[in-house]
Amino acid sequence: MVQTTRRSTGVWMSLAAVLCFVLGAAAQVSPDLFSGLQWRNVGPYHGGRIASVSGVIGDPGTFYVGLPQGGIWKTTSGGMTWYPIFDQVTEVDSIGAIQVAPSNPNIIYAGSGDAVSSASTGTNGNGMYKSTDAGKTWEHIGLEGALKIPKIIVDPKDPNIVIVVAMSGATGTQRGIFRTDDGGQT
Repeated sequence: MVQTTRRSTGVWMSLAAVLCFVLGAAAQVSPDLFSGLQWRNVGPYHGGRIASVSGVIGDPGTFYVGLPQGGIWKTTSGGMTWYPIFDQVTEVDSIGAIQVAPSNPNIIYAGSGDAVSSASTGTNGNGMYKSTDAGKTWEHIGLEGALKIPKIIVDPKDPNIVIVVAMSGATGTQRGIFRTDDGGQT
C-alpha cells in the first residue's frame, strides 16, 4: 500500500510539473513551431513495457533496458537502433532491474523477474546475472530463490559492492535486501 501511495504521489507530481511547463511554454512559444513534430517509436520493437533503464556515465548514447517479457536490449546510438543482448540466456527472459556499474561501464548487473506482474503471468525470474564485457556474455551469479528483483544499486566507486532488493512470492525461497562485496560471488 505504501508503494502504491508513493507511486501515485510521484505520478501526480510529475503530471503537475509537466502541466506547469506546458502552460508556461504555451504562453511564450507559438504552437506553429510544433506543427511539424510527430511522435515516433524508437524501439526496442520487441518486449513491451520497460521495467528498468541504465545508462553509461560519460557515454550519452549508450543505454540498456530490461523488459519484463523481452530480456535486455542495448543502444549505442541514443535510441535510434536497439539490439537484444540477453538472448543466449534461455532460462529466463523477464528482467526487473538493470544497472551499469558507474565506475566500470563493462560491468552490468541484471535482476530477473518482474515485480509489477503477478506470478500467474509467467514473468518470474531466477536471480541475478552479471556481464563483465558490456553485455556480450552473461553469467548467473546467484539468488536463485528470488523470483522478482525490482532494484539494484551498485557502489559508485567499487563495482563489486552491490545491493539487491529481492522478492520471492509464494514459491520463492529468498527475499529481502542482499549485499555482495565481491561482485556476486557471495
